[in-house]
Amino acid sequence: MGNIYRRSDSPYWWGWYYVTLTASPGAKAARKRVTVSLETGDEEQARRTLRALERKVEAAKAQGLSATGPVTVSAYTTRWLAGREARGIASVDDDKGRLAHVLPYLGEMELSKVRHVHVRDAMAHVKAKMHAKEIAPRTVRHVYSVLRTIFADAVVEELIEASPCKLRERRGEIPPAEDADPLWRDSAVFERDEVLGLLMDRRLPQVRRVTYALAFVGSTRFGETAAVTWADWDGVSEPLGKLWVTKSYDHKKHVVKGTKTGVTRQMPVHPVLSAILAEWKGTGWARTFGRTPRAEDLIVPAPTGIHQRPQHTLRRLHRDCATLGIRIRRMHDARRTFISLARADGAREDLLAWVTHGRRPGIMAAYTTPPWGALCAEVAKLKLQPREDAMTSCYGGVTEDSGKKNPLQTRGLAGDKVARSTGLEPVASGVTGRRSNQLN
Repeated sequence: MGNIYRRSDSPYWWGWYYVTLTASPGAKAARKRVTVSLETGDEEQARRTLRALERKVEAAKAQGLSATGPVTVSAYTTRWLAGREARGIASVDDDKGRLAHVLPYLGEMELSKVRHVHVRDAMAHVKAKMHAKEIAPRTVRHVYSVLRTIFADAVVEELIEASPCKLRERRGEIPPAEDADPLWRDSAVFERDEVLGLLMDRRLPQVRRVTYALAFVGSTRFGETAAVTWADWDGVSEPLGKLWVTKSYDHKKHVVKGTKTGVTRQMPVHPVLSAILAEWKGTGWARTFGRTPRAEDLIVPAPTGIHQRPQHTLRRLHRDCATLGIRIRRMHDARRTFISLARADGAREDLLAWVTHGRRPGIMAAYTTPPWGALCAEVAKLKLQPREDAMTSCYGGVTEDSGKKNPLQTRGLAGDKVARSTGLEPVASGVTGRRSNQLN
C-alpha cells in the first residue's frame, strides 16, 4: 500500500510506498519503502506518481518478476524471450544472439533505472566490435532494434514509464544500414545463364534442380522450400499455376511452422517452374523415392525422405556451382536473383512484392487484392530462355532421369503470350498438381 503526506518542516510532498516481496510460498515477507518527493502545491501530481509506482509493482507481481527483488533487465529479457518463443516468433533465436552483445552491460541493472546514457554506453561497446570488423553495421542496428522493442514492451506492461532507447543515427549513436563488405550485396545475384544451368544441367541430380527451381523461380525461402508439399501446388489454376506458401520448416526445432514473417502468399508458377514440377511429379519423384507421390509428401525431401537441412543444401549448392564452373554464392541469394531479374525484365515492383512477400501492413493493403491474372502477368515477365542443348538434355529429348520424352508444358496467358515471355513453345498440358487429394 502507499501513503502520501506533506512534512511540516519541508516544502515538498513526500510519499512512502511499502512493497511486500515474498521469495517463495510460506516464506517471510520483506518490506521495501520507496520515497517520492515533489514540489509543494502539486498534491495531485504526487498522487499520480504514487499510482504509477503501484501499477509498476502490481505489473511485476502479475508477471512473476518481483518475487526476488527489483526487476532487472536480464530477468525481464528472459521472460520476454520465453513469451516470444511460446508465440512461435521465428526470430527468437536471432534475438537471443543479438541481446548477448548488450546484456553484459545492462543485464544486472534494475529495469526502471536504465537511462538513455546507459543504453548509449552499452551500444558503444557493440559499435566497438563493428569497428574491429567483428560484426557488420547492420548487425549493430539489429541489436539496438531488439533492445528498443524490449523497452517498448516494458512500457506497455507498465513496468517502466518511458523507454530509454532514444539513440539517433544523425548523432552517430547508431550506424547506417551498411554491410561489412560494401561490395557483397551487389555481387550476391546469380546471372540468368547461371540460373538456367542450376535448373537444367543434367550433370546435377534432378531433386536438386527442382530445389533450385522452387528457390530461384518460385521465390521461396529455404525453410519454405523444405516444407512445401504436393498439396501446395495447384497446377490447373489459370492463367498460371499457383504455389501456396503457408508454412516453413524450422531446422533448429525440427518442426513445421508459419512463414518467417507470418504472412501467407500465393505465388504464380512461372511456366518454366511448372514444366519442371510436372516432370518431377510425373516420373522423377517416384523413381527417386520408390513410390508415387501423395498429396502430403514433400516436393523436395532430403535423400532420407525427411525435410532438407540448410547446411546440407548449401554444401550441395557449392558443389554444383563448382561442377558448372560458376562463382559460389548462397541459397539466400535465390530470392534476390528472382526479384532482380524479374524487375530487369519489366515486372512492376508493387505487384512483384505481393507475390514474394505477401500482403504488406497498412490500411490500403488490407483493402487491396490484386487480380490473379495481374500477378501472373508480372511473374511471366521473367525471361528464362533455355539453350537448345539444355532443353534437349533435360526435357525435350531422352533424359538421364526418365529415359523417355517429356515435353515442357507452358500454360495460361494466352499461350503465345507465355511463349514470348519465356522463349518456350506452348504444348499440350502434361502432369500437374492440384491442391486436393487426387495425387495418389
